[in-house]
Amino acid sequence: MRINVSGVRPEHTISDLEVDLDAGVEGLRRTVAERIGAAPERLRLIHMGRLIDESRPLGSFLHEGATIHAVITQGAPPPSDSSSRGNNSGNNEQGGIPVMNLLEFANFWRGIPDPLLSFIQQSVSSMVGPTAGRTPVIIQGGIMGSGMGAHSMDNSQQQQQQQQREQEPQSQQQQQQQQQQQQQSPMEGQPQQQHRFSFSYAVPTPEALAPSPVHIHVHVSLDELEQLPERLERFRRRMQASGSTASVHVERGPLPHGATPSAQPAAPRTAESNNGNRGSDNNAPAGSRNLASNALPETIGELTNALIGATEEEEESGLPQLCVIAFSNANVATLFPLLQGDFSFFAASRERLVEAVRQWGEQPEGEARRTQQENRRRFVEDQVAQAIEALQGNLSFMEFIERARRPQCNFLSELKSYLILAHEEIASAILNPTVDIDQWTTGLRVAFVRIAGIAAERASVWFEGGLSVLYELIPLMLQTMISQALNARTQWISQVIPMMRLSLTGFIPAWHAEYMSQHRRDTDSILFEEAAAAQEQRKEEDDLLDDCLDEFCTDRVEGGGNGTAANSHAGANTDEVRSALHAFRGASEEEEEDICRRARRFRYEERPANAFNASTMWNHLKKQ
Repeated sequence: MRINVSGVRPEHTISDLEVDLDAGVEGLRRTVAERIGAAPERLRLIHMGRLIDESRPLGSFLHEGATIHAVITQGAPPPSDSSSRGNNSGNNEQGGIPVMNLLEFANFWRGIPDPLLSFIQQSVSSMVGPTAGRTPVIIQGGIMGSGMGAHSMDNSQQQQQQQQREQEPQSQQQQQQQQQQQQQSPMEGQPQQQHRFSFSYAVPTPEALAPSPVHIHVHVSLDELEQLPERLERFRRRMQASGSTASVHVERGPLPHGATPSAQPAAPRTAESNNGNRGSDNNAPAGSRNLASNALPETIGELTNALIGATEEEEESGLPQLCVIAFSNANVATLFPLLQGDFSFFAASRERLVEAVRQWGEQPEGEARRTQQENRRRFVEDQVAQAIEALQGNLSFMEFIERARRPQCNFLSELKSYLILAHEEIASAILNPTVDIDQWTTGLRVAFVRIAGIAAERASVWFEGGLSVLYELIPLMLQTMISQALNARTQWISQVIPMMRLSLTGFIPAWHAEYMSQHRRDTDSILFEEAAAAQEQRKEEDDLLDDCLDEFCTDRVEGGGNGTAANSHAGANTDEVRSALHAFRGASEEEEEDICRRARRFRYEERPANAFNASTMWNHLKKQ
């Protein structure tokens, strides 16, 4: 069997790795470790958020083309004495996390903007219940700059010492924390501000034993942060898998000596604003609440305003409009269930989503009457054309495609057909008239399963790397398309995309399997064949029209002073244009007459410098 392996570092990514399921978990771990150059005992393998261990056979969840995630853990320092060894083992039995794993976990985070820190604090802290009345155990570590060496070892020893003193009064522990923070030296070079992330989770214990929640404090400089939403979600899921209750608290740390005070955190919220049960009105525009100067952003819309300042409302349409409706009033806590496949997230936005999609079928002013379905189809084609144009104008996206695509694949042409299908699937699911909200959200989920399944099925035709390329392509494509449509108001996309990228490796293979077994249609297989045939036909149409227009427009000076001869020749060529339109385009009489009128005007204008390139003259004519 061949599987794919993904990791934090690019060199840990492996495609089509041959594995033997009969060798068991240890054999799989050894095979992956040999390829990435790591010790097998330090390698942890994860599949769809669950640790791969001996509790279940590999064949029960691994299949051809599946993707697993490889994490290399750092070895914990040897215990100083037997008592500390006993404490460490006791913590592990209760579901605690090894200290070095958390330090490695924190070392991945870089570059989170200041408003996002408060946003995460307010959003994620509302996900769990109170843990009052429990004796805390404080584990504290420090990461400065990019160093994970001596500082980590010293901090680990300090953590073990604090575990031994867990019965001491809370005030004494707080004093020890302050002393440790003062002892940490800043990294060499420019001073950096530190941020403290407090991960709290309550460990379930028998009723005879007092519950013992564990609080882990990690001090991280701003340059050490990266992909915070993604890491928080993985941390929370790991805690839930062990039956623990996890919460996350993010706190701005003090500025180091010599740094400017401009980045100091805003004043804390009032007790009322800190209430985790506050609701959000999905019918209110993004960022519409008048936040006080000391308020923290709660939703993605407010976070956008906090990052770039409030802007005038712009009219969006198509996919960007649906994204604004669905996500602008979301926060991190509400996005977590969606990333796990719970589509009830969209239920609150149903009415506005339906209204937006219905507008796609409205009759444009000044155009011939068409059915709502025809209007919606033309609207979708226009939206997709704009999206393709935006993708073609993005250098990083095009470079990615050129590196990944198969040489003979016309990817952009097939992508256009695929995006039209995706729009129509989503629109059809949103317009589902069923009254039952569960059926409606299920239908919306099926639409996304079909969209993902078709892409996964076609990936091996599009790309050399097959399915693994989609994990990078989809977030990059969505970020490019939505950012282009919403301009500068989409910094929040860069924070949501990492959360999506991690989820793709889990649910795309699962959705692909579901699509193949339940939702695949016979017409799906001919979608791209029709697109290729239509592309060839359009090329023939454009070539013929170019020939007609070239003769029509270059003959404008023939006939000398004989105006009758020139007009007669122009009329004959106009008939050729009309015949070509009728034969290939199937245009109505009004459309034919309009194009011929523009062709007559175009005949007396200066043609573009590159008019002899294929289809250039025709494209220029269509824009007149």
